[in-house]
Amino acid sequence: MSKFVSKIFYLYFTLISSLYGLTTSIIVPCYPGHAKYIPALIEYYNNQTVLPDEMIFSFSEAWKITDEERCAIVNAQPKFSINLIIFEEVKYAGQNRRAACDIAMGDLLLCQDADDIPHPQRVEIIKKTFENNQIDLLLHRWKPSGDNKFMEQKYQSKRIFLYQIKHWKRHQFIDYIHYGNVCIRRGVLDKVTWSDMKN
Repeated sequence: MSKFVSKIFYLYFTLISSLYGLTTSIIVPCYPGHAKYIPALIEYYNNQTVLPDEMIFSFSEAWKITDEERCAIVNAQPKFSINLIIFEEVKYAGQNRRAACDIAMGDLLLCQDADDIPHPQRVEIIKKTFENNQIDLLLHRWKPSGDNKFMEQKYQSKRIFLYQIKHWKRHQFIDYIHYGNVCIRRGVLDKVTWSDMKN
């Protein structure tokens, strides 16, 4: 039965992808201290200019989440599909990302740290960037908290500078690049994934 349901979901996502471009999955690795941020994070994604297709939370040591936090998560009202992966044991961020990516249905996997606030156009701009360029992996910048002007600013994706490299050895460190919120094409995971290391 579960294989049948999986095939139905796969066909649904394939149809959506062909009609509306690339589909998106938001990947959120969590430990118990992140639970308090989840309802607000869902609301931030409810208010995106382009909604994601799904959001997947992978929780480490889920038994430590309080009943109040569980209720707040359950009572959130997402405008997209939500999946929760629950681990009783400790899982590092990379392990949680990998677990979430393993069940994700989207063409694009947008990692999101639970305690970060996404710009309202994050999904829209990332999706357009992948649709209009031959890229497999995207790293973007972040701003320190308190920069409300940045959050209110409207961006035109064609006016955003995209620095492309063909080989990782040519990658240069730029201030405020967010490695935890990496965005990747699904096929990348066929070749490389996160390790079991803590960092």
